[in-house]
Amino acid sequence: MKLVYTQENRFDVSAMRTYLESHGVPSFLKNEFSSSIMGEVPFFSVWPEIWVADELFEQAKRLVEEAQSDESTASEQDWFCHTCKENNPATFELCWQCATPLK
Repeated sequence: MKLVYTQENRFDVSAMRTYLESHGVPSFLKNEFSSSIMGEVPFFSVWPEIWVADELFEQAKRLVEEAQSDESTASEQDWFCHTCKENNPATFELCWQCATPLK
């Protein structure tokens, strides 16, 4: 397994994992609940991480880069999910709460 994405914000990591899995890339989430030990170990060592199988790493890396470049060009307007009525950042293509795609 290889690390493909890490970030301090658990919600961003969860959204990226959903994005990868919606494109057929299964993943493993590591350090999901490790923030409770922050301060006892270096802060970046407890950030949530997305790991993928070795053979899917290049595809996952490309998808992460694609998602990050989309974030920089996305509109600045948040959107509401029509299914669960959750507010989502403009950079999300899927609802972070229920994974409904942006329409």
